[in-house]
Amino acid sequence: MAPKPRSRQWLWWVLGSVVLVLALLTVGGLKVWHVFQSAGREEIVPLHEAMKRGDLAGILAAADPAYQQEVGQERSDKLFTLIHDKMGDPVSYTVLNVNKSAYSGQGVKMTLVLDTTFTKGNGQETLVFHKDDGTWKMLGYHCRSSLLKGHSEK
Repeated sequence: MAPKPRSRQWLWWVLGSVVLVLALLTVGGLKVWHVFQSAGREEIVPLHEAMKRGDLAGILAAADPAYQQEVGQERSDKLFTLIHDKMGDPVSYTVLNVNKSAYSGQGVKMTLVLDTTFTKGNGQETLVFHKDDGTWKMLGYHCRSSLLKGHSEK
């Protein structure tokens, strides 16, 4: 009598389980990526729209009082005029990093790092927002790009 061949059914169960786990991780990863990319949308889009319109006064008016006081109208206008002149209008962005921190009695601070495509090239924007009393307001703005080389944002 010939020996019975070993069943490889367990191998198919293991392979099927691995494929199922990978599929679930991929779907879950895509959902997490989508949530990550939508972070800060309510703050970024109005700022970028104001930049496209050249609404310098609107940018300052929508900013946090600490930004308004520290930076002031002249420096803020100079900064966003430089960005527009050298880089053009913001077209699209990808969120690279999000950092939120809560401060006792002082609301929440969120820092967003974006890879932003402008009409004249790319830049990395760092946006700092402060939320107190339910409204996000810009607390800081910085943009790095080879298009700005030799120019100071301050």
